[in-house]
Amino acid sequence: MNTLNRYITNQHAYIAKKKKQPLLGFTAPSGQQATWEDIAVTFTSNKGISINLLFNNDNQARANINSTFSDKDRLDEHTHHLLFAFALDVLKENISNKYKRDKVTVAKKFLIALSENVASSSLDEIQNTIDEMKSIQSLSAFFEWLKAHKMLSVSQFPNLTREYKGTKNKSGDDAIEAENSKLPDEKALLALGAIFYDAIPPYQDIKNKENTNSWVALIHPTTSQLDSYVCTMSALAMSSPNRAAAEQVLLTKQRVKAHNEVVNNNINTVYYLNWRGSKGYKDYQNHINAEMAESLDRALHYTALVTEPARVLARFYQNPTLSLKKVLGEFKPSAKNLDALKPNDSKPTNLIQLGFLLGFYDDSDGYARVTCDTKGAIDTTKRKDSPVFIKHITKLLPFDKLEIKSQCPYASLLVGAAVTKNQLSKYFNGQTEMTVAEFQNYYITINQQAMSGYNKAKTKRVDYEQALFTYTEKQLSTRQASHFLLVPIESLGDFFDKNIKKRQKRLRYHL
Repeated sequence: MNTLNRYITNQHAYIAKKKKQPLLGFTAPSGQQATWEDIAVTFTSNKGISINLLFNNDNQARANINSTFSDKDRLDEHTHHLLFAFALDVLKENISNKYKRDKVTVAKKFLIALSENVASSSLDEIQNTIDEMKSIQSLSAFFEWLKAHKMLSVSQFPNLTREYKGTKNKSGDDAIEAENSKLPDEKALLALGAIFYDAIPPYQDIKNKENTNSWVALIHPTTSQLDSYVCTMSALAMSSPNRAAAEQVLLTKQRVKAHNEVVNNNINTVYYLNWRGSKGYKDYQNHINAEMAESLDRALHYTALVTEPARVLARFYQNPTLSLKKVLGEFKPSAKNLDALKPNDSKPTNLIQLGFLLGFYDDSDGYARVTCDTKGAIDTTKRKDSPVFIKHITKLLPFDKLEIKSQCPYASLLVGAAVTKNQLSKYFNGQTEMTVAEFQNYYITINQQAMSGYNKAKTKRVDYEQALFTYTEKQLSTRQASHFLLVPIESLGDFFDKNIKKRQKRLRYHL
């Protein structure tokens, strides 16, 4: 059982403990004894002071104790009971009824907005939900309660301080200053702009945006794309306010779209992207700031090209019996690699030769180390006590045996990462010999979870091969990484959060 499940288990245990206690002083609007399933309840203290509590969802914005509720107004059962348990503890506190009601109400609003169990949510999801709430006064009481009863990990505890800079009750210079304080830091924008220009250069021929010759070296499958990823995410965030790490990573591969609208007899061009809908809602058209449309479209174009190899791998991992033509999809191997391999695109291929077509071995001699009994092996032994046999990747067959040794340049070349003794397990399942077919099956297995397409909270998903941000480890990781391993969608938010801060800090220092 994982750590998050332990906290959810503690929630259930605490609720069960509370349910054993009689609901003394609680009545339903009908005047009957209240139960844990009632949406509206009234609690009357020993001093005869009453307080009304509602455990409804947000279907009725102006609901009160006398409102008529139906099942469509219910919270999900666990959220309802968790909130009821919280209310029972709040009611015992020596504070005013207004403060008690405020604590329960703001906790309910938070849980509705989050729309999932708080213990199964990432800190990013929790923090973003809080940041979008109009008021979080008293919300700290709910989180302190969760922490006190071990119903939420300390690592998921959000920042609940908020600096209010609204323009309400401000005028003149004060109001202008308050509005300007909401704008991104000028130096941060300059830093991002400098990186953007280098990472995703403008088209050489502005009239022919399909001519991407100036990007050839930049979009090679073995080139780092961390800067371009951060730039594209930043461009998306600046083009349309949203929860970047939570929403943008679920976008499908696309370009900026436009349509014309007539406003006051003037024709206005509106730019938009197809955006993933919130939980339970359909996808929708999200408007894009017109000033950002051109730069964002270029970033999306560039990103679609550099992420195509990962989509190719995903199709292969999902069904290795597909014809090469279907696996490659929109990816075009170089003429040099096609000529060297001479594949039949109507038949399947093996993973290593697919990697060859994707360009993973372009900067090498293209040989893999094999056992001495492999048919067609070339003896390149230089020392009798250390025999070395190799075979060109284009000639490898499914049952040819790969020989794997730590610190061997052939092993490192094969997976695109330095292979030490400790990493034999990660890249070769701990084996020192394995057939091409076994190697392939191993990578199919370990990439299954990465292709799930779920976000970090595992509440929403996108079909991996249709996703915009599909990368290999080699493209995003700055340390040990393989071109055969896919980066899960759920990890993308962390890459962005960590690296946007690093780059802004680094470049701001030089401005």
